[in-house]
Amino acid sequence: MLQCVAADKKILYLDETNFNLWISRSYGWSLAGERAVDLNPTGKGRNIHVIACISRDGVEYLDGRFGSFMWEAANDFIRAMLRNQATREPLNNVTVVLDNPPCHNRVEEVFNEAEFSEVQCLRLGPYSPMLNGIENVFSVYKAAVKRYMAANRRNILNVPDGMTIQDHRSRFLMYAANRIFPEVVTSDCAASAFITRLVSSPTPS
Repeated sequence: MLQCVAADKKILYLDETNFNLWISRSYGWSLAGERAVDLNPTGKGRNIHVIACISRDGVEYLDGRFGSFMWEAANDFIRAMLRNQATREPLNNVTVVLDNPPCHNRVEEVFNEAEFSEVQCLRLGPYSPMLNGIENVFSVYKAAVKRYMAANRRNILNVPDGMTIQDHRSRFLMYAANRIFPEVVTSDCAASAFITRLVSSPTPS
């Protein structure tokens, strides 16, 4: 990682997260002597996956989607992201940093393709989230999503005539995935996450 920074390469941090409509804070309040009661439903509904790639400049590529996110979809996302990146940056100056969830178990197939062979893929070892700058960004993003869902709870529950509950609520999830992320992850946010990760990483002995 430090070699890539020293070589002034463009480092892209890639990861996924997911949430549903009932994402909420894990604390609350109650009257003195009373218990705080969790009123969220036990059935959480559809999950949406947010697959994102950031650099120190901010959001580089983003996709929100429903359903499972397996290795085929992950590889297709990486191809699309790199093709987009190639319009702005020589691929031989790009390093992609990612961790090791099951959906990444065949990403080498992408980087072995002739079109992307100049891109450096840097896999992080187990238990090393502190080296992936996008982890801090996801924390900021999910806090913003919680605020958005809380502010729109009444609208989420009021389903318009002629629309199914699933379609109505899916609109809020897609907005949270595709609109809130770039609003929250500014270049300043991404840069601070990157700096935090370097500072918090253990110093080699």
